[in-house]
Amino acid sequence: HGTMDNNVPPYNTLLVVAELIKANKDFDLVLFPNRAHSYGPDANYMMRKRWDYFVRYLLGAEPPKEYEFHAPAAGGSRTVAVLHSHVGQPILAASRLSGGLTR
Repeated sequence: HGTMDNNVPPYNTLLVVAELIKANKDFDLVLFPNRAHSYGPDANYMMRKRWDYFVRYLLGAEPPKEYEFHAPAAGGSRTVAVLHSHVGQPILAASRLSGGLTR
């Protein structure tokens, strides 16, 4: 969430946070200082945080610490990674080129 978001104002997010705390619910929140609705130069960090979350809570594994995503070299091929469940079924795929996640 960008702290300068004019699409979803941070104040609205903090209202939800207040209610989660009031209800004694666990939650995770990432704030990006001086960012709007998109992540801008922080997009790779957010992609890693998203991947870490899926690996930890859907796959039940520990993600690599502070893994860095890098854009492919010019003219390079598109890299796609697939996470598998404990029974070998694909549960999540992401492209390093587009940063998109698919199920």
